[in-house]
Amino acid sequence: MAYYLKQNQESQAAKLENERLKQENLKARLEVLKQQISPHFLFNFLNTLKSITQEEDYLLPHRYGR
Repeated sequence: MAYYLKQNQESQAAKLENERLKQENLKARLEVLKQQISPHFLFNFLNTLKSITQEEDYLLPHRYGR
């Protein structure tokens, strides 16, 4: 019985370690993807967003008769 409990405990510890390593791997992969975002792409995206919001601010008073 003691042998079975020890084996079960070791098995559970191995599973936990495996899950911890999977999580660590996923975090590392996410960090690599974040670092791959091109600064040029980010600049273009933010510039487009700025243009859209400025257009909406300009058109908003005309839509409501102001």
